[in-house]
Amino acid sequence: MLYLMMEKLVDMLEEAEGDLVVELEIHKAMIGYLKIKLAEAQEKSDIKMIKIIQEQIDFQTTMMEMVMEEMVLLN
Repeated sequence: MLYLMMEKLVDMLEEAEGDLVVELEIHKAMIGYLKIKLAEAQEKSDIKMIKIIQEQIDFQTTMMEMVMEEMVLLN
């Protein structure tokens, strides 16, 4: 389920390319979804999944910061 939802969000992100506001909101949605999945993995003590999800949260946070920097540069 995690991969299916993330795949849909990635598709939305590709469609929004160039619209920085939409891209930023999609990254926020990805992080929110990943945090929910992280809590679920922690409840199950699924160490492997916890690590994967934490890496994805870090990646999406970095991507969100890059979009915000680009927005600042364009203004």
